[in-house]
Amino acid sequence: MKSLLETEFFPFVIRPARYIGNELGAIHKSNHNLTTVALAFCDVYDVGMSYPNLHSIYRSVNASDDVVCERAFAPDCDAEKLLRDRQLKLFSLETGRLLNEFDLLLALVPGELCLTNLLTILDLAGVEIRTSDRSQTHPLVGAIVPPCFNPEPIADFVDFVILGAPEATLDSVIKLLPERQTSSRSE
Repeated sequence: MKSLLETEFFPFVIRPARYIGNELGAIHKSNHNLTTVALAFCDVYDVGMSYPNLHSIYRSVNASDDVVCERAFAPDCDAEKLLRDRQLKLFSLETGRLLNEFDLLLALVPGELCLTNLLTILDLAGVEIRTSDRSQTHPLVGAIVPPCFNPEPIADFVDFVILGAPEATLDSVIKLLPERQTSSRSE
């Protein structure tokens, strides 16, 4: 996928460094036989990288030896148009892996104004918008939202919501992912 991005995407977006993922502090792990988590921030890279919880969650999940966490961000207008026009799917920064290939797609929603970006990320990732339309082949979709946030407006789009500090709850969810492979989506 990285070679396709190098020819079809990076040369044509206004700020390609937002999507490359080689910045200082990026964690690169082999994802062979590991549980995979895509941490998607529901705003552009520039905003997300200044958000402390993003870094905390990213490092916390990657601290586990059996899990790899890669980041993604809501694309800016030029990149979104390019992805749609060229029929490319949204990808992670670290490896360029498609978001719909992860075990868990975890959306970090910093506030209500970013809710539409959650739907944009799902659509660009090739993941059905509504949970009721997803199959077992789609990643589990979760959202981390501020503690004062009402999760009801996103109930039809995510499989679970974590309010506030996610570290303890997130560990429990990730440990259940291997069991998900043998259970139905409604469980």
